[in-house]
Amino acid sequence: MSFSFKPVVSEQTTEFAPIAPGEYQVQFAELEEKPTQSGGVQWSAKMKIPATNRTFFLSWNVENASEVAQRIAREQISQIASLLGVQDDISIESIKTNKLFTVVLEQRPYNDKVYYQTKGPWKLADSLNVSAIKKVQDKLALPVADKKKNPWDKK
Repeated sequence: MSFSFKPVVSEQTTEFAPIAPGEYQVQFAELEEKPTQSGGVQWSAKMKIPATNRTFFLSWNVENASEVAQRIAREQISQIASLLGVQDDISIESIKTNKLFTVVLEQRPYNDKVYYQTKGPWKLADSLNVSAIKKVQDKLALPVADKKKNPWDKK
C-alpha cells in the first residue's frame, strides 16, 4: 500500500528568545570533560534553569596554554565547588549535583554588538556571561517522590 501527501510548512519557529540577563536558580544538567583542539582540557556544562525549563552552556579551560584562561576557569569552578560543599580534590564527579545554585547572567558587549560563541565561528546574538555565582540552596531541584508503602512492608 502506498500513500501520498502534500508537504505542510509550519509558520512556527523553534527559535527561543535569548535568556534575559538576571539572577537564575540553575543546576547541572550535564557536565563532562573534553579535550580541546589545542591539547588542553575543557569542562563543559549544560546548565538548566528549572523554573523556565531553559538551558544554557558554560565551559571552562581547566588545562590551557594560557595561564590566565586556566586561572579564571579554575577560580570559577572552585567557587561553584565551595558552594556545593566540596573543599579539596575538585573533580567533575565531586561537583555533579542536582542542587540549585544562583547565578547572575549578563550580556557581554563587544564593539557595540553582543556576541556569543558556539562550537563554530562567532555569531551575532545576545550573549550570556556568568558574572557571579552567588549561593547554593540546600533543597534539591527535583522533588523526591514519597515512597509508597506496600501492605506487606513493616511499619
